Amino acid sequence: MKKLISLILILCMACMLIPAMADTDVTGTWYASMMGIPMTMTLNADGTGTMISPVQGGEAPAAWTMEGDKITITVNDSPATGTVTADAITLEESGMEIVFTRDAVEAITVGEIKAAESVDAFLGKWAVKYMETDGLIMDINALGSVMPDVTIADGAITFVGSSEDDMFAAMYNLLGLVYTFEDGKLAITSSVDGANATGSFELLDDGMIRMTLDSEGNTLIFYYAPANTAEQPAA
Repeated sequence: MKKLISLILILCMACMLIPAMADTDVTGTWYASMMGIPMTMTLNADGTGTMISPVQGGEAPAAWTMEGDKITITVNDSPATGTVTADAITLEESGMEIVFTRDAVEAITVGEIKAAESVDAFLGKWAVKYMETDGLIMDINALGSVMPDVTIADGAITFVGSSEDDMFAAMYNLLGLVYTFEDGKLAITSSVDGANATGSFELLDDGMIRMTLDSEGNTLIFYYAPANTAEQPAA
């Protein structure tokens, strides 16, 4: 008899959960972050919606359908499927998982550029943290970093990869970058004949440094944080 009562209770609880899952209200505004860049998704009751993402070029119309806890959201004729819970929508697109919640996401911000008092503010090892492209600052770790860390010392700039055969570190080191301290920043040039590379390291008031590197007509912008607390930059 006890086993029968337990079974009945389990079945009753399961029956209560089924409609709760099916009746999850997904309408309204959802937020996510892709590589540190905020995304905003609004789902309307009629199956329409909008997706706002700087990565995808701004605001785009969306359409959505739902069956049980499965949802399909189509933006720019590209459908993404996923699952729904009471407080999250998890989508899979192009091998990436994007989790939307009801909590707003802030864009990555960095400090303002300030003039360094001496070259000492830049010396030491720095860990790459962000990259900037088209005015958007992205978390480089979310990209699967292709940019090595950097050490600034003795008039030279050395890029340090995750392994001895890191081809990106080797490629940047081939430029033979050197620096001079002027106007509160480091001016970067290449010491290798025929290499076309110029740029700068600038100190930010949040303790990071920003590297701008122009090479072969391409401009790269990266942000670095001190590699450890023992190497905090001078003010």
